[in-house]
Amino acid sequence: MSAALALSPVAAAPLLGTSDTIIGGEVTLVTFSPGIEGTSINTNNWPGAEGPSNVLDGSSSTKYLNFFGANSGLIVTPSIGASIATGLTLVTASSLGEEFRRPASYVLMGSNSTGVDLYDLANYTALTSGSTVAEFGSGSPDGAISATYNFSNTLGFTSYLLYFPTLNPGNYTLPGYEDGQLKMQIGDVQLNGTAVPEPSGFALCLTGFLGSILFFRRLRFR
Repeated sequence: MSAALALSPVAAAPLLGTSDTIIGGEVTLVTFSPGIEGTSINTNNWPGAEGPSNVLDGSSSTKYLNFFGANSGLIVTPSIGASIATGLTLVTASSLGEEFRRPASYVLMGSNSTGVDLYDLANYTALTSGSTVAEFGSGSPDGAISATYNFSNTLGFTSYLLYFPTLNPGNYTLPGYEDGQLKMQIGDVQLNGTAVPEPSGFALCLTGFLGSILFFRRLRFR
């Protein structure tokens, strides 16, 4: 489990933007595996124009399409730094007739790890999970649909892992989808919440000053 930041937040929402660092991939057991650009079926890859960064562009006309299918997802590190997420917004891609590629469930986790440690789910704290069937399931409207899932959280994290354990049932009778492979696609993702501010220069100086006083008081009374 990742250690949380014990800092006071200030209002700043949304949390995600186009300058954030994002990694597409898939979750297997307790590991996140980064994917690559490609179009091999049943493989953790995506077409060049349909990569994970598309979920941050605010447009449902672009999408992140992972050929691995269920358990595909992403890791995002917001450029604003540490944040306290309390809401997740998912927007389906605007593609028509492809509702079976929509997520049927989601898992969101937070971490303060960096580098390859972000690929180990033991370094994450679970934030929320649930079903999207009511909003995105069979019989829901075609095209882009937005749904927001709010949750309680007071912990700050610098990176977030979002993945989709299940997808809507497939319809393989449609032309072009006869390969029987469920691909995951999502149009946009947004986290809502508050940013955790960096300590101000004054606060850092004050902390150092008080620390010096305490140090010399201890020397005096030895």
